[in-house]
Amino acid sequence: LDVSPYKYRQGSELTSYPDAVRRVPCPDTYRGIHRVEAEGLTEEERLEREAEAGRVYASYVERECRSITSSGGTVSAFIVEGGMSVAGVVLPPPSYLRRCADAVRGAGGLYIADEVQTGFGRLGDGCEWAFQYAGRGRHREEEEAAVVPD
Repeated sequence: LDVSPYKYRQGSELTSYPDAVRRVPCPDTYRGIHRVEAEGLTEEERLEREAEAGRVYASYVERECRSITSSGGTVSAFIVEGGMSVAGVVLPPPSYLRRCADAVRGAGGLYIADEVQTGFGRLGDGCEWAFQYAGRGRHREEEEAAVVPD
């Protein structure tokens, strides 16, 4: 529970995060802080804006990694649901998981895919695990292998 932002926001007895836990915004392009308003956009424009949102959301993780290592700390892990499932299934925007995994691994940490709720087959045909969505090619930048957890 110490690493779950959801548990802290829901009025539980948990009131503060351990010092070793860093939080970043949920990469939700529908309801999050970096929304993509798709109305009136072409498919290509929408995909480009989603890719940009992925870069912006990933920059929070990259910044935390730099902050930790520049102060002499160690990055242990990045734990994320490949399809966040507290409010439906929120799939991260293109490039998000790849950029986050690269930043965390570059800082010496592990990328851990939490697949408890979105695991094995819940996201449809050809996508047994949510982390595999990162390689589905929803955008040209993302046409690569899935971001495999450590």
